[in-house]
Amino acid sequence: SVENSAIYNLRIINAESPTYVGLFAANTQTVTVLNGKTNSSLPLSSGDFSVECDPVVVYQNIASVTIDGEEAANSSGGYVSHAYNADGLSGQTVVITYVAHPAEVSFDCTGAAAPAYVLDDKTLTFTIPNDATSITVTADMAGQNVNALFSITEPSTPPDPDPPEKINISIHVNDATSVYGDELAPLTATLISGTLADGDSLDDVITLTKDDGDTCSAYDITFNTINDNYVVDGDIGTYTITRRPITITADDKTSVYGDDFAILTARVTEGSLAFDHALSDLRISLDKAEGDAVGTYEINAGVLNLNYIATIVKGTYTISARPITVTIGDVRQTFGDTYTANSVTLTSGTLAEDDLLSDIVSISAPSSLRAGSYNITALSKTQNYQVTFDYTNGDHSLYAIAKKDVSEQIVINVTNGASVMQGSDILCSVPINGVDVTVSLTVNGETVQDTETVGEYTLTATINNENYSGSRQITFSTYTDVSRIIDRISALLTVYKSQTATDEERINALFDAQSIYANLGDFELTQIENNEEYLSIVNSLISEWNALRQSAEEDLSAATKVYDATLAIVVALASASVVAFCAVKMLLG
Repeated sequence: SVENSAIYNLRIINAESPTYVGLFAANTQTVTVLNGKTNSSLPLSSGDFSVECDPVVVYQNIASVTIDGEEAANSSGGYVSHAYNADGLSGQTVVITYVAHPAEVSFDCTGAAAPAYVLDDKTLTFTIPNDATSITVTADMAGQNVNALFSITEPSTPPDPDPPEKINISIHVNDATSVYGDELAPLTATLISGTLADGDSLDDVITLTKDDGDTCSAYDITFNTINDNYVVDGDIGTYTITRRPITITADDKTSVYGDDFAILTARVTEGSLAFDHALSDLRISLDKAEGDAVGTYEINAGVLNLNYIATIVKGTYTISARPITVTIGDVRQTFGDTYTANSVTLTSGTLAEDDLLSDIVSISAPSSLRAGSYNITALSKTQNYQVTFDYTNGDHSLYAIAKKDVSEQIVINVTNGASVMQGSDILCSVPINGVDVTVSLTVNGETVQDTETVGEYTLTATINNENYSGSRQITFSTYTDVSRIIDRISALLTVYKSQTATDEERINALFDAQSIYANLGDFELTQIENNEEYLSIVNSLISEWNALRQSAEEDLSAATKVYDATLAIVVALASASVVAFCAVKMLLG
């Protein structure tokens, strides 16, 4: 067993076919024993361990030391404290390789500040300061300090060594690419000829630089040699920044026909913008397909910023119909008037600029211009308007043509208040082709068909036509037809003068003629007086009557003496006396 050992991290070297006795006896496959030491060479506090081998075992805590690339010898021969000669090596690089990784290192530098160093696992690297006279490097090896002392008796700056022969190499600068807005890709090069010195990489020899710019383009990638030990030949690479892919969706829009178009907008629906760009930085162009009528139109988009490549999702622009209400008025006129279309009035909504209602709405016309009532309806002539029609009669308005009143044109051949001869024809007419007049006659309140009756007449003339109306009423009176009167009187006189007629027939005939004459009016008498033939007949009647009357008056007094009138008649009949009969007839009359 080994306990309380004071020395650690030693390794045994130069031991050929060692035989291990004690603690590590089982480890026969290696010549390195860590965390151990032989009890024959180093005092152990306790324990039992030895290595038996030939030649003599050499123990190490520091594997190697190089100064300016040359291995330095340990002049102390110790295992914990090592001494190295660094005289005249100011400014040179020291590399110490330890057996194990030190827990910590520290510097004690005289004549200069402690140098900077790099500890990489078991390797410590630093540069000897120009003014230093000695440097002690202490490494903590698992609790045991291991010192390396570098003595410098001449701390002057050493002369520059002759430059080494430069190494010629050729490289190829690799092309690179990235997307606009993404991080730039690493710049790389490839060694195509020549050999790098041990431990060197291309990064130690060259630096690569891309031309300034972060927009979409091709940029040169150039190299610069940073290691004077190399002569580098190479080409120029190309760094390509490609356009950034995005998807632009044009927003759907709508407006009413005749109104201003809605402002077109779009948005990014896939991908992302570079840097801190806003949508405006894309310089999006939006365009609606030509047209301002009701319908749907494509909205196209484009991105003017050439750093982006855009997939466009088109939008739809919808123009909807413009709502208006139109009132269709009635027309009322008289047959024969000039045709006037029903009025069309905008009562709700507005028309688009330069539009006319007549270009939007058409109305039906009456099927004819005859008198009657016609239904009028309307239609929209354009899809640009959503027209609601307001009618006067439910689902239609009216075109009413009234019959034309032509009462004043009724012609009657008898004037109002006139007297006409009985039996006269009453003629009524209207000077309009195809228009008839219906005539109604009444006399003494009774309807008659002619004017044969003497009396006061009312005549009503009425038009009953599909296009015309009218009526006219007059009154007139009729008088006896004188020619008929004269013919009657003449016939009665003939009976009176007849030799074959009885006395009664003769007297009755004369009395009838006299009665007719006695009832003549002035109008009839005037006609007779103006006609010699009529006047002759009347004078004959008067003469015969006067003669009969004179004879009858002579016996009248005798007849009146009769007891009563009835008896007198009987007496007269019995006597067959014409004069007596006449007297009695006159008495009774």
